[in-house]
Amino acid sequence: MKLWIVAIGALAATAFAAPALAQIPTMGGNMTGQAYQAEGRENFRQAEIRESLRRRAREDFLTARSAYDHGDWGMARKLLLPMAEQDSPAAQYLLGAMEARGQGGPRNKAAALSWFRKAAGQGFPQGEFSLGLAYLTGDGVAADDREGARWLRRAADHGLPQAQFNLAVLYENGQGVTRDTAQATAWYRRAAAGGVR
Repeated sequence: MKLWIVAIGALAATAFAAPALAQIPTMGGNMTGQAYQAEGRENFRQAEIRESLRRRAREDFLTARSAYDHGDWGMARKLLLPMAEQDSPAAQYLLGAMEARGQGGPRNKAAALSWFRKAAGQGFPQGEFSLGLAYLTGDGVAADDREGARWLRRAADHGLPQAQFNLAVLYENGQGVTRDTAQATAWYRRAAAGGVR
């Protein structure tokens, strides 16, 4: 047992020891140990910056979500718009929901669909679900059961219980998909497991 611990300790010491001016092969060729360490420090600094930006973006989104939850539509829109323009699917979805409901201005179905489409295109389940419902109901877009079912399936596959339930209904009724009671039952079960009653 001691030999194993010593061996692991020796491996760890050699694995993490900085080589002194040794030639280290890299993708771009050889570099000295000092250059390698400098590159490592720069990579670490860049990773810290990215993490800091992610934390800041999360804080900004939570502030926007709080404004939304409290009905401060102007503040929510002001905070969400830059995030949505920088491809935040959650911000895109919320802006779409605001446009669809007329929160902070008149209802704008075209803008809502545009934001839902952007969020859905990034695999955001709520965006996929909302886009699917729009196609199924013809709300702001030509009704297309197959396209609606396709988007609901994507949202359901991403684990959204409401989409799973609605997809089950589509399979049960043969709307936009081939009628399949086994599929309907399987999706109803998944939706129930996700909390839909």
